[in-house]
Amino acid sequence: LETAALAALALPSLPLLVQLDVSGCRLGKSTGARAFAALQAITTLTRLDVLGNPCFRADNGKTRAKYLCRAVGVADRGMPLTTLNGRPVAIPERVAALARLAK
Repeated sequence: LETAALAALALPSLPLLVQLDVSGCRLGKSTGARAFAALQAITTLTRLDVLGNPCFRADNGKTRAKYLCRAVGVADRGMPLTTLNGRPVAIPERVAALARLAK
């Protein structure tokens, strides 16, 4: 998906979406924020790939925790996401995401 196509995509209208790969879609800070806000409405998403976007430059612990808490409604529904960028979401990452939400 190109950035324009992603911006036009009504992600909340896909409530049963399980996997989403938006790697290399040139998602910048504002476009990425809108996409992650839309993803919060999807409670079935288990796999998300976002590498290669300006909004997700590095796949490290801090960045993963930031996007884990943005990508799903952790506070409301737990965390169905099991894989981020092809790597399993570990329990410490889930804890770090919840800690970010508590701030």
